[in-house]
Amino acid sequence: MFENSGPAITIIDENGRYLMANKKVAASYGKTPEEFVGRSIYDFVPKEMAERYIKSNRRLLARGGQREYEDTLKLPTGEERSFLFLDICLKDDDGRYFAIQSSGIDITERKQAEQALRLSEEKFRLLIENSYDIIYTLSLDGILTFVSPAWTVLLGHPVNQVVGQPLLTFIHPDEVATCMTALGEGLIAGQPVKDFEYRACHMDGSWRWHTTSAVPLRDEVGTIIGVEGISRDITERKRMEQKLEETATHDFLTGLPNRVLLLDRFTIAAALAHRNKARIAVMSLDLDKFKSVNDTLGHGAGDQVLKVISTRLTGLIRASDTLARVGGDEFILMMMETDHMGDATAIAQKILVSFKEPLLIDGHQVQLATSIGIAIYPEDGQDLETLTKKSDSALYYSKGPGRNQFKFFNDGDVRMGGDHRSGN
Repeated sequence: MFENSGPAITIIDENGRYLMANKKVAASYGKTPEEFVGRSIYDFVPKEMAERYIKSNRRLLARGGQREYEDTLKLPTGEERSFLFLDICLKDDDGRYFAIQSSGIDITERKQAEQALRLSEEKFRLLIENSYDIIYTLSLDGILTFVSPAWTVLLGHPVNQVVGQPLLTFIHPDEVATCMTALGEGLIAGQPVKDFEYRACHMDGSWRWHTTSAVPLRDEVGTIIGVEGISRDITERKRMEQKLEETATHDFLTGLPNRVLLLDRFTIAAALAHRNKARIAVMSLDLDKFKSVNDTLGHGAGDQVLKVISTRLTGLIRASDTLARVGGDEFILMMMETDHMGDATAIAQKILVSFKEPLLIDGHQVQLATSIGIAIYPEDGQDLETLTKKSDSALYYSKGPGRNQFKFFNDGDVRMGGDHRSGN
């Protein structure tokens, strides 16, 4: 996904040194991804810009999270291109932000189009867009009085089957109300619409994301007699945005939620539990002797094991629960609305039993077990960090003689033993 992703993606540390770069960004500079690794940002952009990036990145790493911004880069060819960047802080195994993953989408054409719209006369400014965009006019009662041939290219319907029909016929039901407000009440009142997003119906029954800009259509004396606008298909951009969002909240290998999404869901769950005087179980799991799989069968087989285990565990939990991958072979399960010991015990036993069935990986049978530590909200803590620390402590003690078992933090031996980090 990293190598073949649509956006240009780099991973850069706090000193401005590249740790990774995908093919798209490397090709823009006439390099291979391998030639980027270890190089400094100073090697590719002017000194002032490099210093500005490094300072900005250090501020982001200091607080964590992510940011979105636009910037212009000058390529080795001398061409300047505009990009929309999404930067996400990455953590190391110790929880320290150590680098930034930066994903850039080329928006040069969009920026140029916006500039052209600003410079053009209002009457004709929408007509100079790329002919691939849909140009349309509406009557005051919302009937399509003209659509360009691009409608057929983008949405399939023949033009003669579109003209004379209400625009709302082709709009997704969820956007009808906002579309009526934007293209109806606003435009009739003389207010232009810019970059209004909606879903339009394709002739094959699917829905395509579009964005439209429109202005009131006036006669010779200035009376508003309708609407004229231009619509553009942004379905691929929407899909890319969704992928970027998933990258920020989900584990790239298993597709499970990551720590970011887990924390978000715990915050909501804790608020509900506090209001309803309910409990939440937080379980720490890791795979016993997982390292031996990587050592004997290779890391590719280890990745397959993690995917299969993730699927198997997901099938055991309720829809309201959250299973997150938080490390190499480390998982956290958050169970909502538990009755303290009973529900958590039942699911822990089901998980242990599920590991009795061997995994078939690349023609090899792999027999693994797991150890589980459990902490309960609010008795053992009221924030995710505290609960995770205590479930990790319980996990450490479950790895005692025999492993393949679970322990609660409030078990006597765990409480007396203090906090520990688990390990294979």
